[in-house]
Amino acid sequence: MRTLAYAYDRLGDTERSRLLHEENLLRAREADDRGLEATILGTLAQFALDDGRSADANSLVSESLMVSRGIGDPGLKAQDLSRAAQILAASGRPVAAAPVLAHAERVIEEIGGRAPWVERMNAATLADIQRQLDGPTFDEAWERGRTLTTERAFALALEALGSDA
Repeated sequence: MRTLAYAYDRLGDTERSRLLHEENLLRAREADDRGLEATILGTLAQFALDDGRSADANSLVSESLMVSRGIGDPGLKAQDLSRAAQILAASGRPVAAAPVLAHAERVIEEIGGRAPWVERMNAATLADIQRQLDGPTFDEAWERGRTLTTERAFALALEALGSDA
């Protein structure tokens, strides 16, 4: 049903896609599939962001981060940090978004690849951050993010989103 949910989204039926993702979230939790749970929470955060529901987007991406934080999959962690940076930048918190995105990009470079949708999301997020910050502020935040540990990047993202780290 996950593929069907994505198919509906690509066809423009976002409501049906969202409903299927919500159903899939329940199934992932029943199956104790933490990776799938984190992925679906991130997708639901994207729907909330697209609908202008920033509080819901913050809550969902925070929950996704808390789930993926405990999973040993660096790609999933980078994906969730990328999504968190997107939501932070979209809600006018570029100083927090920049180091989170920088760390995600570093992890992606280290593992040697990313999904095309993550590449598009990160490029748009980077442009959004750079529109909001002057050069020196951006450079400092970006360099700080490149040196963070993954645990510190998660803590920074959760703190900026207003969640307990």
